[in-house]
Amino acid sequence: MSTFIPKATLKNEIEKGVPIRIRAALLNYFMEDRADEKKQIRAAIVYTEKNFSQLWQAHDEVNYPMKQDKSEWNDKYYNLQSLYCNDNFSKERINHLLEVGKHLYTKPKQTTVSNNQNEVKKNVSRNQTFNQSSIKKNHKPNPQKKNKTLLMLMLLIVAIVVIVLLVLFHNNNQSQAIVNFQNQSIKPLNQLEKIFTSKMM
Repeated sequence: MSTFIPKATLKNEIEKGVPIRIRAALLNYFMEDRADEKKQIRAAIVYTEKNFSQLWQAHDEVNYPMKQDKSEWNDKYYNLQSLYCNDNFSKERINHLLEVGKHLYTKPKQTTVSNNQNEVKKNVSRNQTFNQSSIKKNHKPNPQKKNKTLLMLMLLIVAIVVIVLLVLFHNNNQSQAIVNFQNQSIKPLNQLEKIFTSKMM
């Protein structure tokens, strides 16, 4: 409570001393934090009580009834009780409004959300670890694949060697045929030369 610092509006209204305006300044705290999660509403009320003695009015349940059944509490009911505070600013009504606000507008605790977030992070981390180990397993060298690749490479080399040999053999046969043809062409010429030279003698 000692750390509470009143808003300038509330402080100014208390200094002026007009009850209806002081109550309106307090109701602004309700509008900003209906569940009083920051604990500013109660602190503002305590601060105002200490500095202004005419804060409260006598409670009027007849003209401004309050419902105790929580199943009937909703936004519309909360707003209605806020309006009633303008005409009947009683301690009972303010405490009731705080209770309704807390019931309707309290947010889930942050620790629960943090625990859920931590659980999600753990699951993501586990999945990443699993995926990485799966990738490593999948990337292990497969000896059968390696052997097949080596065999294919050897077959390719053998095929190239066979083709080169066939080409050389074919070229060699053509060369031999040319040589044979030349030899056969030269024999008749030699015979003609012999005949010609014998006649010349």
